[in-house]
Amino acid sequence: MIASYHCGITRMMEAQRLARATGGSGDSWADVSAVLTAMGDVEWLRANECRMGRFNDHRITIAYTNLVLAAYQGYRQTMKGN
Repeated sequence: MIASYHCGITRMMEAQRLARATGGSGDSWADVSAVLTAMGDVEWLRANECRMGRFNDHRITIAYTNLVLAAYQGYRQTMKGN
């Protein structure tokens, strides 16, 4: 959901579909972020059925999502200590 906010729900649904199609999990951020990175590579796109085309902003979306996830984990740790 966090990545969808940044790059759009359609792009994320495509990344989840491709993660599953390439043997990963559409529910795993590690697998989906790997696909988002691959979606920036023209050669990978030629080898896989990607309906959305090249995704040039994958680095920004992945960095943003990782930042939000890290902040959330930090918040959870803080709340466990109280």
